[in-house]
Amino acid sequence: MTGPVLRVLAWPRAIRLNPHFASLNAGLEAHGCRVQAFNYWRGFVGRFDVLHIHFPTSPFGTRRVPIMLARLGLMIGVILATKARGRRVVWTVHNLADHERRYPALEARFMRWFVRRVDLTIHMSQSGRRLALERFPAIGAHATAVIPHAHYEAAPGAPMARADALERLGLPRDAVVLLALGHMRRYKNLPALIDAFAACPGDTLRLVIAGKTGDPDLMDEIRARTGDPRVIMAYGAVPDADVPVYMAAATISVAAYRDILNSGSALLALSHACPVLVPDLGAMAELQSVAGSDWIRLFTPPVTADVLRSAIEWAGRPRASRPDLAALSPDAMAAAHLRELRTLTAPAVVSKPRSRLAT
Repeated sequence: MTGPVLRVLAWPRAIRLNPHFASLNAGLEAHGCRVQAFNYWRGFVGRFDVLHIHFPTSPFGTRRVPIMLARLGLMIGVILATKARGRRVVWTVHNLADHERRYPALEARFMRWFVRRVDLTIHMSQSGRRLALERFPAIGAHATAVIPHAHYEAAPGAPMARADALERLGLPRDAVVLLALGHMRRYKNLPALIDAFAACPGDTLRLVIAGKTGDPDLMDEIRARTGDPRVIMAYGAVPDADVPVYMAAATISVAAYRDILNSGSALLALSHACPVLVPDLGAMAELQSVAGSDWIRLFTPPVTADVLRSAIEWAGRPRASRPDLAALSPDAMAAAHLRELRTLTAPAVVSKPRSRLAT
């Protein structure tokens, strides 16, 4: 698609623990966009056509009220300045609320204000769009599009052999590994997962939980439950180079989310050909329809020992070497974003609402 260079101010442009954002923005640049990383100076006075916000609730992620209020004030100021200059505001709806829910009343008030100033919402599934419209009806007055989360491109070369991965992690060669990889946050329901695993008999079973957390109370809850020697904890950020090791060792990637709309962790596991267990919440059923029931298993919360035992048996069944994720290629998803952004910023754009599947 040709036209003037589209200038995108991405908030964020990249996140170290999640390559999705860097991949998307690199894809936009490959298609001719100019993408800059957001900072407040650029937000107020920079030259851009689109402010692309992924996490509008980010100011509420801190326990320190003065910092939260300062960040919230700056976010409101940037959005007002963007609108006053005739620029467009785009929200990719990863979540409907901040995971930590520290300031629910203030967050709800801000989000009612925010959604009335968004020109385009991008949703990662049709069910996600429906849930967002139920929570925030005001977004229906503006353009919406559905663009699925892209898969994570596998590293070049042959994947690591499972025996080698188990050895690297110090696990027995006959281990059946349930893996929970990523930032340890309360909504991931890790204490409940540990409790359910503890009720599963089997000397070869291992639950590996790897990631960092900034929540000391959650850390205390987890540590109080890790007397079972079959539970392996790896505290701290997982280096990118170690992700394929964990994935190669895993029999199944397990998520016990108590609340979820989309899951980058599930896409990461699928990208490494690791079967996934997720609750039947948010967009998980749609993800299953894409990847197939051989690769995504849904359960009705809560997570229990019976759920885990059944999932372990399912994960051991023969399946294709890899799930077919061609429909979720990063390049195709970047191209879909570009089409939506160009339509939004075209001079002759009609201001009536539109809704489309942009894949």
